[in-house]
Amino acid sequence: GKRLNRAGEIVIFAQAQRTQGRNREDAMDRLGVLLSEAGRAPKKRLKTKPSRKAVKARIQRKQRLGQKKQLRRKPLFD
Repeated sequence: GKRLNRAGEIVIFAQAQRTQGRNREDAMDRLGVLLSEAGRAPKKRLKTKPSRKAVKARIQRKQRLGQKKQLRRKPLFD
């Protein structure tokens, strides 16, 4: 990722505080948060169904496209 250097070390910049010591503490805190988040398993995705409105809109769009393609065909004479 963007925090790894070529040697494979994690680099975190901290310049928000006035002193080097506070910046170092801030960087260490952020490193702790980063490591705790990395140790957590990602949440499973819940399957969802499209809403009725979305399904209806999709069907209508398909019908409009089908009608447009029907108009491109040569007319049938009986």
